[in-house]
Amino acid sequence: MRRAGSIFVVVLATLVTLLTGATLYVEHAEWTGAIRTYDHDDPHPGPPFRLIRQTRLAGLGGYHVHPAVVSGGRARDFSADIPPATRRILVVGKSMVVGTPYVKYGSIPDWIGAELSLRFPELHFEVINLAEGGHQSSWAYEMAKAAYKVNADLLLVAFGGDDETLGLRPAWRQRLDSWNLARLADQTYRRQCRPNLFPRIEMSPEYTRQFREIYEGQIADLARRAASAPFPTIFATVPINWKYDCHGGESGVEFSAEAAHIRQQAEQAEAAGDGTKAKALYRKLVETERCHRTRPSDNDFIRSLTRSPRVSVIDWEAIVDAVGPAGMADPTMFVDVSHMTWRAYALIGEATAQFLIDQKLLGLADEPLPPPSVEDIRAKYGWTEFPVGEPWQGQGYEK
Repeated sequence: MRRAGSIFVVVLATLVTLLTGATLYVEHAEWTGAIRTYDHDDPHPGPPFRLIRQTRLAGLGGYHVHPAVVSGGRARDFSADIPPATRRILVVGKSMVVGTPYVKYGSIPDWIGAELSLRFPELHFEVINLAEGGHQSSWAYEMAKAAYKVNADLLLVAFGGDDETLGLRPAWRQRLDSWNLARLADQTYRRQCRPNLFPRIEMSPEYTRQFREIYEGQIADLARRAASAPFPTIFATVPINWKYDCHGGESGVEFSAEAAHIRQQAEQAEAAGDGTKAKALYRKLVETERCHRTRPSDNDFIRSLTRSPRVSVIDWEAIVDAVGPAGMADPTMFVDVSHMTWRAYALIGEATAQFLIDQKLLGLADEPLPPPSVEDIRAKYGWTEFPVGEPWQGQGYEK
């Protein structure tokens, strides 16, 4: 009996050692970019073990961002210490914050940095885009938590969105997805055995409720952490393309008969000049239609967060709606259901820079230079064209 017990312990210890070694090996391979245990097309992508790690840059201490966080092809390492006369802003979000569809520049973080740099020429603004598209909000949530371990002056958090379009797994499976070996096995199975595997999502009140709990729980937890964080946090609402037609659109989702009726009523109210009624109806429609990445209730929850010296809220949705007809975002400011044109990103960037100045969140001078025009910024940085990626290439959004 004692011999059998010893054999069991040896076998167990060997198994644990092998699994630990394999886990560390796969993690190292992910960091070097040799493999990926997740894809943008994964229905249930989980964040890697570490999204930011300390490293050495040219003999100096620094941070290395996980290769998956490319921010439009611009993944970067940065120093552990903030350089003199520099303000460091970390930005976390989803594909809209990445700057999609603009693959090189033109994101909201780009515009924030450009705006502040021209208004405070004596300072350098290091706006580090840590956003990543195509993942559930758990990715942005984990990145925001990791960002609090970095030396920075400010964290800007703006995510909402893709969760319901990617499906839901049980809590135990979501935890399993955080293990890289489990993700690798799942990826291999789907690619080799069932390449077209994707969950059939049937919307229901219970399904939506579960996602609301996950999303609101993550935001609430970040707000609690932010209250005692070493630097301030700004939570941003996300603009909504109120009039996006889901019928036959993204994900092939079609309107239900009820949703089609609501949309018809909204269009009739708008045509009659009743903007208040039209927006209320569009709001009802967006709240219940799966293809919309952000729900009005998501933004309402962000607005409800308790403010403090360490927690602020900026209403990007209201900023975009304010310049649209009847208090709703103009659909021409969007390129699809959730991504925006570079001019819309510029509008948000300008308003966010002014918010930082007004709230004195970066210890900026009381009298900055006047706001530059969009054309001033484009001329300064050579942004004469805005390269876009598939599937928007050549559609005119770069103009």
